Amino acid sequence: STVAANSAGAALQILGSSSAVTWSVVSNRGTGDAIDFLNGHHGVIEQSTAASSSGFGILLLNSADNTVRDDYIQGATGLRLSGATRTSVLRSRLIATVLAGNGLYHTSGQDAFVSSCVVTGGGGGLGL
Repeated sequence: STVAANSAGAALQILGSSSAVTWSVVSNRGTGDAIDFLNGHHGVIEQSTAASSSGFGILLLNSADNTVRDDYIQGATGLRLSGATRTSVLRSRLIATVLAGNGLYHTSGQDAFVSSCVVTGGGGGLGL
């Protein structure tokens, strides 16, 4: 499926879900994120493209046991993990599109596993 938005909110928001799976192309040309996965568990985002012009490509917030794999993710910060526990990021491209952006930004969570990924920060940002 394809989801496109030009908004301050997320183009696709998954809230409080368990075992959610998405294979899609999601873009937000506004200031919002492409995909927000909030307070969810056991989710899988795979074989997807998530792109935001100035928000996060994907935001995983206060969630646990989620997997991001085989994805292309770009945004001001590609992938933001905040309060995320036991998150696996596999075989994905995480790209920051702004100067101070980070490819992957992880705060206040634990047990993140990143393998076989290409992670690119902005010119003044960090990959990881």
